[in-house]
Amino acid sequence: MGGAIPLLIFLAIAVAVLYFLSTSGVVALGGRRAGGTRVADELPDERLRYAVPLGQDPSAVVAALTRQGYDAALDPDDEVDGRQVVHVARTDDERPDREDVRRVIREDATLNLEGHRPDTGPVRFADER
Repeated sequence: MGGAIPLLIFLAIAVAVLYFLSTSGVVALGGRRAGGTRVADELPDERLRYAVPLGQDPSAVVAALTRQGYDAALDPDDEVDGRQVVHVARTDDERPDREDVRRVIREDATLNLEGHRPDTGPVRFADER
C-alpha cells in the first residue's frame, strides 16, 4: 500500500500538466490547437507561405523563424507540389519582411535531421512561382 501513494501523486501531477498544456494551446493535435481551430486559421492574412523543399527539415525552419520573433507554424492541411508549407507571420499582424525571412531560412534553418546542410536552392515563397 505504501507504493500506491507516490504513484497516485505522480498521476495527479501528470494529469494536471497535460490539462495545462492542452488548454493553453501549447500542444497542437492533428494540426489543430486545443480550441479546435486550425493553425492556419489563427494566422493573420498578412503571412508568407514557404513550401519546404525536399531535404530541408520543416521543424528547423519553424524553430529558426520562431527564434527570430516570427509566428511560424507548419500547416498539415496545406501543401505545394507535395511539399509541406510553413506559414510565417509577425506578432503585430504586419506583413513579414520577405528578405529577412529569406535570410533566416537560408542562414539559420539549413540543417536537416542528419545535421547536414542540404542544397535546397534559393528561398522562394509559394506566391513567387
